[in-house]
Amino acid sequence: MQFIKKHYEKIILCIVLLGLAAASALLVFEVSSVQQSLEDNQNKLVATAPKPLKPVDLTANLNALERLQKPFEVVLSGPHNLFNPVQWQRRGDGTLIKLQTGREIGPGAIVIVATKPLETIISYDGVTGTGADARYSFSVTREADKRPANRRKVQRSGGPSSKNDIFLIKEVRGPQDDPTGFVLDLLENGKAVVVEKDKPYHETAGYTADLKYPPENKPFPNSRVDEIINFGQEKYKIVAISEREVVLSANSTTKRTTIKFSAASQNQP
Repeated sequence: MQFIKKHYEKIILCIVLLGLAAASALLVFEVSSVQQSLEDNQNKLVATAPKPLKPVDLTANLNALERLQKPFEVVLSGPHNLFNPVQWQRRGDGTLIKLQTGREIGPGAIVIVATKPLETIISYDGVTGTGADARYSFSVTREADKRPANRRKVQRSGGPSSKNDIFLIKEVRGPQDDPTGFVLDLLENGKAVVVEKDKPYHETAGYTADLKYPPENKPFPNSRVDEIINFGQEKYKIVAISEREVVLSANSTTKRTTIKFSAASQNQP
């Protein structure tokens, strides 16, 4: 006991040192154990295949995008009657016309039934006289002339460099007693044309048109440029006629309307 009383402090210190030594030894083992546990957990995480992500349903988004690319078109014109009430007009015979396109009446309703070319034809008929006294005869047809009296076939004659009311004989080709052809200057437009002995000069100088206005069942046969036709309580001047179209001008407004030829128009009643 005396020994313990004298050396108890040393004994306690030894016990503490032994405890520290044991704790140090246990700490080494614990660090190794924790490190091994961490490595095992890391290996598990790396080795485990990740679960695939569930695909996101984008159907609603794609549908919305498609609607934006093809927006709904609001039609405020056309055949519907929401903002465009249908108009009706009574004909002279009492029947009603439904106005849907705007071409049921007025110049837009005019139909081209047919067009016919108007020809200018000059042919050489022969020669009388000889030498300086030679005179050359021609037949002239001008179907497009504005004056009806000038549309029939007429005869004109003259010598070299002579002029009449239709043309000037500018050049005689070949022998004067038996020419092969001529160069004529037309006085109407100054155009130089060639008339050969066996080949008349031939040109389409205009057209006539057979027109019809179905709402009033009015025909306008053989219509020509500058003529006035009357339909739909309005007068219209024919400004131009070609093979496939007619241009009308309203007298009251000078508004022009181009009528196109359609093969279906030939079947119009």
